[in-house]
This record gives sequence, C-alpha cells and structure tokens, in this order.
Amino acid sequence: MLPLDLARPEALAQAVAEIAPGSLDAVICTAALYDPGRIADLEPETTARLVTVNLPGSLDVARLTPPLLRDGGQLVLFGSVAGWFGLPGGQPYSATKAAVNNLAESLRVELAPRVDVRLVCPGFVPTRLTAKNRFAMPAIITPEQAAQAVIRGLQGRAFGIRFPRRFTLAIRLLRALPYALSLRLTARIGVRPPDR
Repeated sequence: MLPLDLARPEALAQAVAEIAPGSLDAVICTAALYDPGRIADLEPETTARLVTVNLPGSLDVARLTPPLLRDGGQLVLFGSVAGWFGLPGGQPYSATKAAVNNLAESLRVELAPRVDVRLVCPGFVPTRLTAKNRFAMPAIITPEQAAQAVIRGLQGRAFGIRFPRRFTLAIRLLRALPYALSLRLTARIGVRPPDR
C-alpha cells in the first residue's frame, strides 16, 4: 500500500518513478473529499481542493499508473452512487464523482485488454466523509461489509461494483425516470443540505 496526497501531483509522479513497470497486480484509487452544504455557502478554497483531489487526482492515476500494471492487472477507480444523480447539498462531490464514473467507463474500453479497469460505486458507509452528513442515510452498511463487497467484486468479472444492491438499484431507477418526476421525488425524499 502506498498512501499519497493526490492534491500534490508531484507526489504521484515521484512514486510512479520508483516502481518497476509491469510489477503491480492492481492500482486502487480511493481518494475523495466531501464538503456538504448549500451551494451559496461553499468556500472556494475548500471546493478547489475537493475538485483537485476527486477529479484531476483520478485522472493523474489513470494517466500515470497503467504501465506499472502487469498484463491483466486491475486499475480500480472509486466513483460513487452520488455521481449517478445530483442531490442537494453535495454538488461538488456529486459532480466530480460523476466525472470519475465517466472516466472509468471510457478507460475500460481504451485500456482493454491489457488493463482490467473497474469502477466501485458505494452507497453510504460510515467514514470521515459521511460523518459530515446531517440526514438519515438510507441502507448504510459497515466498512467491513463494504470491504467484502469490493473484494467479491474484484474477484468477479463485472466492470461496475455497486453496493448495497437495494439502494443502488433505487438510485439507478431514479436516474432512469423523466426529470419532471425524478426531481419531484428527490425533493420529497427530504435530503437537505446542512445550514452552516
């Protein structure tokens, strides 16, 4: 395991330079920042750091690490269910995770067959990020359950690893509805950004 600060691109470049090409079985990019709140209350500096870590950080991992993987090695990007449908109070996070989801989809085709690109889209898991939420998080699962879901997914063949199943299915159905209906349902759910 090699922890890195993806807000510092030079740290990733330096780490990559020290790893022999073709020597890794997997690269897993879980980097994410989250700062909930009303859009008018977002702090520009905090939002800029969030965007830098969540999107350019993932782009840098995707650009620099594939040569380090053995043939058939896995490049695993963590997107989010939050990237499937915009919910109030987390716009920068949702927008950047939507971009990561899209990035993984495009890489799956571009880097095949040498690199096995996977996309992990978790629902709610208790972390430092979700501790900031001020609403009841539906279908929340433990970190251990999330880890098991990721391991099972990576041992399988599916591109997308989504969990928990019932919650992710509900969000996918919400995404498939016409906007007039899906936005009305979103307002009824009662997810509201916290007041700062």
